[in-house]
Amino acid sequence: MSILTSIISLAETPPDGSKTPDTNSKRISKFVIIIGKEEAHFVFGPLETYAYHAGILKRFCDMKQIPSGWVKKPDMYEIYGNTYKVKGGGWLEEKTGEKSLRIFGYSTAYGGFDRQDVLYLFENTPGFEDHKIDFDD
Repeated sequence: MSILTSIISLAETPPDGSKTPDTNSKRISKFVIIIGKEEAHFVFGPLETYAYHAGILKRFCDMKQIPSGWVKKPDMYEIYGNTYKVKGGGWLEEKTGEKSLRIFGYSTAYGGFDRQDVLYLFENTPGFEDHKIDFDD
């Protein structure tokens, strides 16, 4: 049985789809790993928009129409039932114009992430296999 994997960016893109990459800039985001029965997702969003990991989870649930709700706004959101679960979260730093990521930290609400989960998601999602992933200890 193969698992469907995806890397989902919640970063806002201008309406015309253009990006203005500044080759030396770094972008800091938060992420959560969400696992379903036959799917796994690495979902991330920029720190300016998502101060809490719960906001990323809420957005993902809204996009997928997954039954969910606030436990304690703004920092704890949960998925109802057992179809999906959050397998931790953390922070990531991406250098604009490079396929290099630094993964670090953890989510206070959802706990730390498993390095193997992150590597699996990037290695098995088309278009992301060549990203270089570094972890901070």
